[in-house]
Amino acid sequence: RGARRLERIAEIDISMVPIHDFALTRNYCIFCLPPLSIPFGGLMKLTAGLVTFSEAFRFDHAGATRIIVVPRNGSAPRFFEAPPWFQFHYAGAHEQQGSLVIDLCRIPDWDLYRDNLSNFRDTDWRVNADTLLQRVRLDLHSGKVERETLSPYFAEFPQVDPRCSARAHRTVYHVTNPEPGEPGLQRAIGRTEVETGDVRLFDFGPGSLVSEPLFAARPGGELDQGWLLCYVYNPARDASDLVVLEAERPDEGPVCTLHLPTNVGSSFHGSWLPERQTA
Repeated sequence: RGARRLERIAEIDISMVPIHDFALTRNYCIFCLPPLSIPFGGLMKLTAGLVTFSEAFRFDHAGATRIIVVPRNGSAPRFFEAPPWFQFHYAGAHEQQGSLVIDLCRIPDWDLYRDNLSNFRDTDWRVNADTLLQRVRLDLHSGKVERETLSPYFAEFPQVDPRCSARAHRTVYHVTNPEPGEPGLQRAIGRTEVETGDVRLFDFGPGSLVSEPLFAARPGGELDQGWLLCYVYNPARDASDLVVLEAERPDEGPVCTLHLPTNVGSSFHGSWLPERQTA
């Protein structure tokens, strides 16, 4: 839809640290860098094919997670430090009275994730019991970093109503499991209210695997009014279903289920666009 111009905002040397995602507010780009790196010996083993990519990384338990805040106007970046954690995905971020508020799915230790990936067929995905939706607050005046857990339920692949992008959101939609602290690959879809920690979820049952829920806004509706769309592996059919749930009441179960003829696998990321925006 017309030409776009790529602009360089800042250039920062971060060495070999994996960055999967970042958070965005009206005035800032936010990058959380875990104390995760590939030592020279690990790099040589990776090059020789002796270890997998995940096994080559080492997590510094005595190190810190660095948070880099890059102003979108091109002014100097800010640097913060916090006790170590790792994350893949952010739910969203916003600015609030001299602070930046970031909601993310925090993994406390890369080693847990590495072990799951290294033994994918047999693992119980214990890491999912400890991956939680957390709020990180950066005080731009004092440099203080605060963290709080928003819910005891496992949370990954978070989404918000896209109309809340780069500003405050009330609700996060995510994959989860039926009970707090329960390990295993995700078999439920959840809705978490960030102010109260209230969770509504629908469990698709043992053996199911759900993909990231995509939010589709209700035409003419208010924020968080709409539907959640996700792929669900159905073990009874050994195939996938495309499932639609009410975003306000996912715990009431699907309002529509489309049985696909085969297993399409677990998708990771996507967006819902109404037809008028796809032409």
